[in-house]
Amino acid sequence: MVNIARQGMTIAKTAERFQASQVTVDSLPVIDFSAFSEGGSEAAKQATAHEIHDACTSLGFFYLSHHGLPESHITETFEWSRQFFALLPEAKMKADSRNSDANRGYNPLPDDDGERLSTGAPDFKETFDMCREMQPDDPEWSTGFMGANQWPDPEDIPGFSDFMRNCLALRLGLMRRIMQAIAIGLDLPQDYFDAAHRYPGVTMRLLHHPPINIEEHDETQWSVATHADYGSLTILAQTHDGLQVMNPAGKWLAIPPVPGAFVVNVGNLLARWTNDLFLSSVHRVANLTGESRISTPMFLMPQGNFPVECVPTCYSDTNPPRHPPTTSNETVAKNIRQAKLRGRPVITGQAAQRLGSE
Repeated sequence: MVNIARQGMTIAKTAERFQASQVTVDSLPVIDFSAFSEGGSEAAKQATAHEIHDACTSLGFFYLSHHGLPESHITETFEWSRQFFALLPEAKMKADSRNSDANRGYNPLPDDDGERLSTGAPDFKETFDMCREMQPDDPEWSTGFMGANQWPDPEDIPGFSDFMRNCLALRLGLMRRIMQAIAIGLDLPQDYFDAAHRYPGVTMRLLHHPPINIEEHDETQWSVATHADYGSLTILAQTHDGLQVMNPAGKWLAIPPVPGAFVVNVGNLLARWTNDLFLSSVHRVANLTGESRISTPMFLMPQGNFPVECVPTCYSDTNPPRHPPTTSNETVAKNIRQAKLRGRPVITGQAAQRLGSE
């Protein structure tokens, strides 16, 4: 016989686990990027760069509007994502990521064979991963993180690969411009990070998160478990609520979609570059909306063997570098190994201190 009282307590406890305070536009800045996307004055670029700098040092998350990508870009990407995930399973499995040396292609629901972000149940998501299109002489062919894309059969979804190739190129251009703004905010030359991201590690991911039914849900499972991003920068668009980030006080905040804007967040390597001045904040996803949720993050990492060491404006005699020089390949590979051994992602700097007090 089912113990109704105990079941009710379990549901309430599970529901409480997913709770987060709602972020308002006032508390998570919406930064107008038109000074960089539309060729603004140097004074306007400086002002925008300082806004981004403030956001990166306070939470490591912000919204970016007037980013210069076509107005329909985000909604069209959502629609192509829905079309792909609506394909029959056998059509999606033609691009099975297990057939790729660089994990490009499709991971089915639940995400058993993709990344594991916790010791609990696998993330309640299905994904499709792509990287930037690479030329034959691209130095990143030698890394384990970049490789040839796997596309679905064009007869199953005609036009998909062409749209996504263009999407990757547009978003990479935007992310390089954001890095230029970050350089200015750090009192560095605008092109300071350009060489590091000439042949970057880039992954764009389409995610489908079915709604979580709290009454039937495994209490160890999330849409995406708690984690921090390993690279330089992430940009993300989302159709529904579900994204949550931990603030400096150790409280979880909900980050709702803002139409036409991207969510931007700092990754572990950029935090390391800035001597932990920037925050790579932990975040997670719980889709409690009752509807399917689509998100389309893109992750930027420096070129694999490019040296990553504390930038000159972020250390002094009284604040020496906290981390030895490294490379993207070295650090990300180490993070992945440690995550597999520990059963949880690697979280560094101030974010690790906050998570430890959760």
